[in-house]
Amino acid sequence: MRLQSSRLSSGATAPKQLHRDAPSPGRPVKTRMRCRFAVLKYFLLRVDVSVSIVYLLVLLCVAVPIVVVSQVYLTRMLVASWRTVHNTRVYYITERISISTISVRDIANGFMALNIPGGGSYGDHDLMENLCSSLDNYDKLTRFRALSLVSLETESAISCIHGIPTMDSMRTLTGYFSHDNIINGTYLIDSETYDFVQPPQMVTEWPESARDISAAKTTTYSGVPILELLPAYLDGSVDSVDSRHHWILPTIMPHIICYILPVGYLARGRTDISSVRYTDFTQVLLDGSRMLLDYDFVEAPGLAMAAFINQSLADDDPLVLSNSWGQPSVSNDSIYSIFTTVPVTYLKASNISDPLMRAALQHVDLAALQHEGYRRSVDFEYAGAAAVVTAYAYTTAQGLVVPLVVASSHAAITTPYLFLMRIFDGILVAVILLLTGASFNSARCLISQPLRRITALMLASMSAGRRALFYTTTSNTLLQLTEVHALIKAHNAAMQQLREIDAFVPDELRAEGRAQRAYSSVSNIASSMGISNSRKATKFGSRCLDTHLSTAVFVTIRAPAALSSSSAVLPRTPSPPPILTEQGEQKPLRGQRLVSVVKHAAQAANTANSGPFPTPAALTAFITAVHELCHTHHGTLHRLCPDACVLHFNSAVRAHLPRGPGDASAAAAPAAAPPAPAARHGVPAAQSAPQPRPPRATRQEEMRLRAAQDARNAAAFALDLVSWTAAQSGSGENAQRDGTAAMPDVRALLDTSMFTCGQYRPAGSEQTLQVALGRDVQRDLGRVPQRIGVRVAMTEETATLLRAEDDSGSRGRGNVDAGVRQIPVDVLRTGRAGLDGDVVVLYEALPGRVAGDAAWQLYARCCCDGFEHMLRGDYAGALAAYRGVAEIADLEPGLLPAAMRREAAASAVTGGAVSVQVARLMRECERRVRLRITEPLCTAISSLLGVDQVLSKWALEDVPEGSHPDCAQEALVEAEKSIADGRPRRSSRRSAQSFGELAKYPEVRHRCVVHFQERQVTLRCVLPSAPRWIRDHIGLCWHLSRSHGTDEATPVWSGMQMALGSAGFIASVSFSTFRDLHPVVAKAIRDAPPGPMSDALRSATPVCGPSPEQEAFMKATLLKHQHLRHPNIVSLIGYSHSLEGGVVLIWEFSPGGTLRELLNRYGRLPAITTIRFGLHALSALSFLHENNIAHGNLNLDTVMVDSDGSCRLVGLYTHERLPFALPQTHYISPLMATGALPTPACDVFCYGLGALEGLTLQPCWRWATKEDGEPYGAASELLDLMKNGGHAFCDAVVQGRVVANAEAFDTPLFAEKYSELARSTLRSCVSHTPSDRPTAVEVRNIVKILLSEGGLACEEDEV
Repeated sequence: MRLQSSRLSSGATAPKQLHRDAPSPGRPVKTRMRCRFAVLKYFLLRVDVSVSIVYLLVLLCVAVPIVVVSQVYLTRMLVASWRTVHNTRVYYITERISISTISVRDIANGFMALNIPGGGSYGDHDLMENLCSSLDNYDKLTRFRALSLVSLETESAISCIHGIPTMDSMRTLTGYFSHDNIINGTYLIDSETYDFVQPPQMVTEWPESARDISAAKTTTYSGVPILELLPAYLDGSVDSVDSRHHWILPTIMPHIICYILPVGYLARGRTDISSVRYTDFTQVLLDGSRMLLDYDFVEAPGLAMAAFINQSLADDDPLVLSNSWGQPSVSNDSIYSIFTTVPVTYLKASNISDPLMRAALQHVDLAALQHEGYRRSVDFEYAGAAAVVTAYAYTTAQGLVVPLVVASSHAAITTPYLFLMRIFDGILVAVILLLTGASFNSARCLISQPLRRITALMLASMSAGRRALFYTTTSNTLLQLTEVHALIKAHNAAMQQLREIDAFVPDELRAEGRAQRAYSSVSNIASSMGISNSRKATKFGSRCLDTHLSTAVFVTIRAPAALSSSSAVLPRTPSPPPILTEQGEQKPLRGQRLVSVVKHAAQAANTANSGPFPTPAALTAFITAVHELCHTHHGTLHRLCPDACVLHFNSAVRAHLPRGPGDASAAAAPAAAPPAPAARHGVPAAQSAPQPRPPRATRQEEMRLRAAQDARNAAAFALDLVSWTAAQSGSGENAQRDGTAAMPDVRALLDTSMFTCGQYRPAGSEQTLQVALGRDVQRDLGRVPQRIGVRVAMTEETATLLRAEDDSGSRGRGNVDAGVRQIPVDVLRTGRAGLDGDVVVLYEALPGRVAGDAAWQLYARCCCDGFEHMLRGDYAGALAAYRGVAEIADLEPGLLPAAMRREAAASAVTGGAVSVQVARLMRECERRVRLRITEPLCTAISSLLGVDQVLSKWALEDVPEGSHPDCAQEALVEAEKSIADGRPRRSSRRSAQSFGELAKYPEVRHRCVVHFQERQVTLRCVLPSAPRWIRDHIGLCWHLSRSHGTDEATPVWSGMQMALGSAGFIASVSFSTFRDLHPVVAKAIRDAPPGPMSDALRSATPVCGPSPEQEAFMKATLLKHQHLRHPNIVSLIGYSHSLEGGVVLIWEFSPGGTLRELLNRYGRLPAITTIRFGLHALSALSFLHENNIAHGNLNLDTVMVDSDGSCRLVGLYTHERLPFALPQTHYISPLMATGALPTPACDVFCYGLGALEGLTLQPCWRWATKEDGEPYGAASELLDLMKNGGHAFCDAVVQGRVVANAEAFDTPLFAEKYSELARSTLRSCVSHTPSDRPTAVEVRNIVKILLSEGGLACEEDEV
C-alpha cells in the first residue's frame, strides 16, 4: 500500500513538474538565450566536435598562409615577368626606330658620296636614275616618301617620290625637276630603267598657285642649324656637328620628317668642288605615320604603342604620329611633297579608339615628353588585371627625338590564371572539409563513443548498483586508442572488484545504501552502516602524515685512529636484537609475519659485516643499545647501518596519529606532560621537580611544547649514546671478555626543522612505514663537526628549543632544565647564495646541569660573548672574552683549554666530557689577528649532492655562484642577534634546485663585464677571473698555471696557458668568448660599465651555462677535429664549460710556445730554419685545403712550436661562422675585411702577412700613397690602427688606404738571405687579387725546392 501511494503521489506531481519545466511564453528572453548558450556550449565542448574544430583550425592555419603566400608569390612573379617583357618590348621598339633612322643616314650618305655634284645641272637624267634606284633598293618597307637633291644657290631640285595617290600604290615611283623654284608636275618613273617613262607621263599637274616653291623653301630651310654651322665646319673652327641638327620637323606636314645632308660635310678640303656648291644637300623624307606599323608584334595581345608629334605635345590634345592598333593617324595626304598648302588631318589623342591606350594615357603626362630623355613607367589596373605604361622621349642614335607611349596589360593571362586559382581554392576547401569530416568521424568512433558508453555504465553502476562491464566487438576494436583501451581495462577491473565487494555486503545494507545514495554523503553512509566515529576517522578521514617540528639525530660511526684497518672480522652471524615496540602497539598481524622475517634476515645480513666495529659482537651490542635508548627516549629509528644511523623524535606527530580503541586515554592525555627521563649510561639524568598540571594549551602552544620535549629527548639520547660508547671503550677486563673493546668513534648531530613525519602505507602493500621528509643538515655540513672535534653537535634551532622557558613557568612550574649544556662553536655557510644559501650556527652539547651552576653560566657567557665578537669580525675582543674563562672559579677542568688546565682533563662532574672548542676558537682568533683579517667568521663548505640535485642537475642553467665571502653578511648579523637574544633564528634557506650545476663552475674571485667591438656592433658579456681549475666535458679536472703578478680582476686569460690534468696529462688551454648571451644576463648587464662587477650587480646577474646550440657546436667541432689528424696540426682533445661566457679549449701541449714567442726569444733565425717552419705550416694548410676547410685565423700566435722544432697549427676550422667573439686583429685578407667567410686564398694571404712580420721584423701593412705621392697617415697611426684592428682597420683595407708591405721583401738585408724565388713567391702571396696568389700546395712545393737548394732534405712527414 505504501508503494502504491507513493506511485500515485508521484504521478500527481509529474504533470506539475512537466509544466514547470516547459518554457512559458512569458519567460524572459535572457533566460531563453542562456539555455541556448548552454546547449551550444555543451555541443562545442564535446570531444569529437572540439577535436574537429581544432583540426579544422590547424588545417586553416596551415593552408591559408600557404595559399596566400603562393598566390602572392606567383602574382608578383607574373607581374615581374610581365614587366620584364614590357621593358623588352620597349627596348625592341626603340632599337627598330633607331635602325630606321640609321637607314635614313645611310641612304643619304651613300647617295651623296657617289653623286657629289660637279659643275653639271640638276636636270640630268643620270641623277634621277641614281635617286630612284637608291630609294627603291634601300626602302623595301616604303617608310621613305622621297629622296631629293636640292641646291639653294641655283634654285633647282630633283626628287624621286614613292607612291601614286590615285592608284593607291606605294611601290610606284614618280619624280620631278625644279628650275628657278618652279615645278610643273610629277612624272611617272620606269621601275626597270629608273628614268622617266617615254614619252613622259604626268601623274600630277601642280596648280599654278603651288608651282612656285620659293616661299616654302625659305620657310623650311631658313635658320636651319645644319646650314648655319656649315661655314664654321668648312674653315675648321668646328670639328663636328651634332647629329640632331640634320633633322627638320616641318610645320606644314609634321608627319613627314626631313633629314638633310649638305655636300660640305662630306667634301671638306676637296678642291674639285666649288665652294658655291657646298650648300647643296641630299634630302630624305621619312613617313612618320608608318613608324609603328611594320613590327613583328604589333598585333600581340595586351600591347598598344603610339608615337606623338613633337610640335603638338604642348597642346591640350596632342596629335598622334603613328600607332600600332591600325587606326589611321593621317588623313587627306594627297600630295607627296613638303611644298604644299593642302591641309592634312591628324589623329588626336582624344580620338584614340584603342581602350588600353585610352586608359594608359590617363596616367601619362604627355607634356613632359617635350623634354629629351624623359622616361617614366606607371603601373595601373586595366580590365581587372595589372598593366604598365611607359612614356619615353626616345632619342635615336642619329639624333631624332621620338615621343613614345607603350602600354602592356596582364588581361590576356590574368583571366585563365584567376580561373585556375579559383579551381585550386575550391579543391583545397573540399579537401579541408573532407579531412575535417574524417577527423570528426575518427574522434567520434575512437574517443567520444567509448567515453559515453563508459560514462553511462558508471552512472548505471552508481544509480542502480549494476556493475556492468564494457564489452567490445571486433568492428570497434580494430582501431582503439591506447588511453581509451587502458580506461576500459581500468573500468572493467574496478567493476570486477566492486562485484567481489558486493558479494560480502548484506542485501539489507545494499538496498538501504541505494535508497540513501542520492541524498547522503560518505559520513551519512558510514553512520547508516553502524560504524563508530573513531572507525570512521580511521577508514575515511585519517591523515597518517602530518607536518610538525621534529628533531632529527644523525649518528656517525668511524673506526678509531689507533685501530688497524686490517682487523679480522669473525664469520659468525649474531642473533638479532629483540624488536622493541612502543607501549600500546599491537603484535604483527598474520599477514605481516613474512615482513618480520625479512626484517630479521636483513638485520642479520647487516651485522655479518661489522663495518667500523672491531667485531660483530660489538656491532650487535651497539645496535641493542641504540634500540634500547631509542625506546627509552621515545624516538623513531629510521635507518640503522654499521657506520651511521638516523633517528627522529616527533611526539607532536605521534599525538595526531590514529590509535586503537585502547589508546583513547593516551590520545587524550595532556600534551605538556613529558615522560619521565630515564637513567643514562654513566651519567645521572636531569630530574625536574613535580609540577602541577597546566591548563589546556592551544594547538600552536602544544606543538611548541612537544617540539621542545622532542629536542630534550634527542639531546638526552645523543649524550647517553656517546657516554655508553665511551664507557664500553674503557671497561677494562670486562670489555675484553665480552668482545666489545675498542668501540669506534661515535659523533651525533641534532637538527630541528619542519618534517613531514608519520606512518605511510604504499599502495598494494600491507606494510606500514615510518617516514620523515625534511631537510638533511648532515648532507649540507658534511664532516665539519667531526673535523672541529665536536662529539655532540646541534644546530641553532635545536639549541634554542633547549634554552627556551616553558610558557607555564609563570603559573608556578618554573624553568625546565634539560640537563644539556651548550656553547656556540662555528658558523657554516651552505648552499648557493641568492638561491638556496643558508647560514648554520653550530653548537656543542655537553652533559650537566645549567640551573644553579654559576661557574658554567659564567663559562657560557664568556663563550657567547667571544663568539659574538667573532661574528662581527672583532677577533681581538673575542680573544679577550675567551681568555676570561681562566678567571672562573670552580670550573670543571675538562672545560678549560689545555694551556689553562690546572688539573686532569677528566672530571666526575662532567662525566669525563672534555671541550676543546675554546682552545680551537682562541687559536683561530690569534691567527686572524696576526693576519689582520677583519671579515666575519663564516666557513663556506660544499655539501654532497642529494637525489633531487642529481635528478635536476641540468634543469637550471642560470645558477648564481655562491663563492663570494660577503654574501652571508646579512645572515651572520641575524645569527649574531639570535645568539645574543636567545631566540630562534628564522631560516633563510631556499629550496635547492640544482646543486650539481655549481659543481661545474670553479670558484672565482671576480666577475667582469667586458665589451667587445665586432664591426660596428658592441658585444657585452660577463667573464670571470682566471680560476685555479676547470672540469672538461668528460669530467676530468685540469689545474691551471697561475702567475704571481697576474691581476685577479682581469677576466680569464689571453692566448695559451698550461694546464695539468687529474690524469697526469699536460695540455694547453685557451679561452673563447661566445658571441650570443643568455637573455637574462644580457638584460642584467645592459647598462653596466666595463670592469669588475659590483656586489649588487653580481648577485643580480646569474651564471648561465652554454645554450643547446653552443653545446651542439662544440660537440660537432670536437668530432670534426678527431678526423683531422696531421703531424702539423694541434689536436683538440677536449673542451670545458666551467667558465661562464665562453668555452675553454683544451689542446695538445706544445713546449715551445707560439712562433711569436720563439721569435721574440731568439730574434733573427737562420734562413734554413725559417724556411723549414714555413714548410710545416704549409703542409698543414695544404691538408686543410684538400678537405675544403679554411683556417681563417693564421698568424704567429696560432702557430705552435713543438719540442723537436716542428711547427703545428692551432685553431677551430669550420665552414660556418664561428659563434665566438673573435679578437680584433690585423691578420686578415681584403676579402675577410669585407665580412666574408675565409677561403683558402685568404689563408695564403695571411701566411704572407706572417712571413712579412716574422722574417723582416717590420709591420706587415703600410699606408698607400695618394695621388700627390704622400701616404695616407703617419707610421705611429698605422701601428695604432693595426693594434686596435676591428672595423676601422677593415675599412682602411677595403678602401685601399692600407696595403700589404710587400716592399719589405726587397730590402738589401732580406735579399742577402733569401733568393729571388722565395721573394717573388712571398710577394705573390700578399697580392690583393685572389687569382694572382698561388695555392698552399704550390707554395709548399717551392719551399721544398728552397730546402733542397739549402742542402736540407725534407722529412718523410713533410713530403
